[in-house]
Amino acid sequence: GEPVAGATLQIQDTEGTVLYEWETGKEPVLYEYLPVGNYVLVEIQAPTEEGYVRAENVPFTVLETGEIQKVEMKDDFTKVQISKVDITTEKEIPGAQIQIKDKDGNVIEEWVSTEAPHYVEYMPPGDYVLIEALAPTEDGYVKAQDVPFTVLETGELQTVEMKDDYTKVEISKTDIATGEPVAGATLQIQDTEGTV
Repeated sequence: GEPVAGATLQIQDTEGTVLYEWETGKEPVLYEYLPVGNYVLVEIQAPTEEGYVRAENVPFTVLETGEIQKVEMKDDFTKVQISKVDITTEKEIPGAQIQIKDKDGNVIEEWVSTEAPHYVEYMPPGDYVLIEALAPTEDGYVKAQDVPFTVLETGELQTVEMKDDYTKVEISKTDIATGEPVAGATLQIQDTEGTV
C-alpha cells in the first residue's frame, strides 16, 4: 500500500494518445483541467531494479465534478521459490549452503536450506545462478551443478529447483582366482576410527 517511486506512467485517451507522462515519486500527482471522459493509466516502465513488475492498464473516467477524483495503480513484485531437493525422492534437503549470484558474480542472497523451500521477493528481473556453496556431505550428498535461471517481470510465483545427487558405493566379495561372487561372508563398513 506504500507509494512506489521510479515508475514511468502515462495518461492516454481511448485512442492511445499520450496526454501526460511522468515519473512517480513518493507523493500522488494532481492533474487539473482534464476534460470529462474516458482515459487509461498506463505504466510504461516499472522500477524493476527494485523488484517491481509492470501493472495492468487502469481505465478510468473523469466525471463532471469539482471534487478530486482518485485513480490508483498497484504494482506487483517478483516472487521466487527455490527448492533444494533429493534427486530421487524430490524431498527438500536441509543443511546445504546456497547462494544466488547475479550476472556480475555478486552474491545477492545466501542461506542454509531447510525442509521447506526458500522464498525471495522483490528480486529484479534478470539472469542469475543458483550455487551450492557447500553440500550436506555428512548426509551422503554431493555438491550439485550450478543452476542458471532467469527471473521474469511477472508477479506470478516463479520456481527454481536444484537437485542433489548422493554417493553410491558398490561393494562386492569375490573369489580371488575366478572373480565370481562369494556368498555367505559377513562384512562391515567402518569409519577411520573403527566405528561400524
